[in-house]
Amino acid sequence: MAGVDAAGYADVHVEPTDVSFKEAARVAREIAADGYASLGGGSTMDTCKTANLYATYPAGFLDYVNAPHGMAYAVAGLVREFKSGGYPDEEPMVPHGMSVIVNAPLVFRYTAESNTQRHIEAAQWLVEAAQWLGARWATVRPRAMPA
Repeated sequence: MAGVDAAGYADVHVEPTDVSFKEAARVAREIAADGYASLGGGSTMDTCKTANLYATYPAGFLDYVNAPHGMAYAVAGLVREFKSGGYPDEEPMVPHGMSVIVNAPLVFRYTAESNTQRHIEAAQWLVEAAQWLGARWATVRPRAMPA
C-alpha cells in the first residue's frame, strides 16, 4: 500500500514465554507502530496482542495476568525445566492445553459461585462430549453433575 511503512517480527515462540513476550514488547516499543496485525496461529496472535498491550500501556510484566481467567499462560510462560513429550527439546514448556487442564478445577471452584447454573450446564456438555468420544471417557464425571 502506498505511503504505509511496515515492519515485521518473526521471533515468535510456540507457547510464548515471558522472555519471548518481553522481547516482542521491546521491539514494539522501538518501532512505535500506529497499528498491529498478526498472521499465523494462536502463539503469533498472542505475541502480537501482548506486544501491542505493553508497548501502548507499559506496566509490570505480570500486572495484566488475570488468574481467574484460567492461569494457563501464567503457568506455561514461567516454566523453565519441564519437558513435554512431542514438543521441542530445546524449549522448556508446558503446552497451553495441559496448563488449562491442570488449572481448570481450581478456576471452576473459584468462579462457580458467580453462576452455578452455567457451570452445571458446561459440565453436562463435557459429559455428553465424553460419552460421544467413547465409554472410557464417559467414566469421568464432574462432582456437580447429578448421576
